Order: sequence, then structure tokens, then C-alpha cells
Amino acid sequence: MKRLILALSLPALSVIGCDSDSSGPVTQTDTTNPTDTTTPTDTTTSEGTSALTGVSVDGVSCTEPTPAAACTGINSDGATSGFSYPWCGLTTSQTTYTCNGCPFGRRKMQGVYRAMKNGLASPPVMDFDSYKEVLTIDGNTFNLVVQDDTGSTFEASGWFMCANKGEQVNEHAYWMILEANPSDSTWAPGVVLETDHVLVDGEDKLLIYWYEEVGGAAYITYEYCQVGSIISGVDCTDPFAN
Repeated sequence: MKRLILALSLPALSVIGCDSDSSGPVTQTDTTNPTDTTTPTDTTTSEGTSALTGVSVDGVSCTEPTPAAACTGINSDGATSGFSYPWCGLTTSQTTYTCNGCPFGRRKMQGVYRAMKNGLASPPVMDFDSYKEVLTIDGNTFNLVVQDDTGSTFEASGWFMCANKGEQVNEHAYWMILEANPSDSTWAPGVVLETDHVLVDGEDKLLIYWYEEVGGAAYITYEYCQVGSIISGVDCTDPFAN
């Protein structure tokens, strides 16, 4: 069974306002002024591929949605680095989202992370027996590689957005899968994963995801460290390079 670091609630096929269209003007996604929250009125077609996540925006054509009047925290992060997949709006689980706190990604999430067996132990325990999991984030795009205990490998990539009040009570991240290999009924292009996440800053650089299930009574938490950092004296290394 694949255990995705993006701990999922029930995945649902999404409807988004993007489509592939090679016609019309071709312009690069504008990341030069990410704090500008004005909404473009024209349709933008993008080009390029992230060298880190492999996500391509070639021919992605869409018009950025007009944020709902109740939206708060629009582009609250203001990230200036990383690769950007165009923000085209998102409809999933019968809710349409126009608020986005991270249309250019999260500055503090940029980089490569590995799943840890117990990052809060002293000292932290990095390795599982044979399970390996690495998440790469570049701007608002991601790539996930998982090797399970049987040695089978799974890979998925796509883009994410950060829903805000008033379209979401608390900030949630929604992760759109664009490619999955192997692809099945659970992990496939068009599937959206929903997570809560906390980024612990500072020396340890732990990236912690959690999700709530069973009527709010149960929590599952996964912990990740940034590859190349030192967690309480223990090197956070790439498990696939070990």
C-alpha cells in the first residue's frame, strides 16, 4: 500500500479552470511581483518545465479567477523563488476556491524533504526498514517518490494551492496530481489531495503534515526533514542516495 506524504483525506476528481491550448499568445508566468494581487483579465499561456519537479506548464492556458470578496490572506506568502504553475482556480469536493495564499509556492517549503521515522525522538530516527519517501517542492509544484517495503516505486507530480478564509475555515493545502506512475484509481491525474500542514522553522527545519479523520477525533502526523540539514545532530540525507 502506498503511503503518500501528503496524507490524504478522501481524494476527489477535480474540475479546474485550466486547459491545454497551444494557440494564442505565449507568455511566461509573471513571478517578478508576487505581492501584486491584481487579477489579470486576459488568458495566459505558459511555457517551461521545472528542473526540480519535472512539472511542465507548456500550453497551460487559463485566466486567473477573481477572488471572492470574503477572501483573506491572498498571496500572503509572497514567495519570489521557484517555478510557478499558473493559478487557474480549483473546484473540488463541491467547493470552488478563488482564495490562494501561495500562488507562487511557500518560500520556507522550497527544497527537498525526506520522510522521517521519528523526527521528534532524541536523537531523531531517520530510517524506516526499507521504506523511502522523498518530496521535492519547487515554487508551487511538487514531485513525490515513494519506495514501499516491497521495493515497488511510486512517483507523482503536480501543483498545490493554499486555501484561505472565507472559503476554508483554516488554511488547507490542495495538491493536484498531474502525473502518476503507476497510475491507479486512487493516484491518478486529476486527483486532488487535501492536507493541513505546519512548517517548523529554525535549526531543525521539520516539515510536518497532518490530517484529521474520524469525525475530528483522530489525527495522523507525518514528519519530514529538509535534505542537507542537521536535525538535533543527525544528518538529514537523501534515502535514495544511501
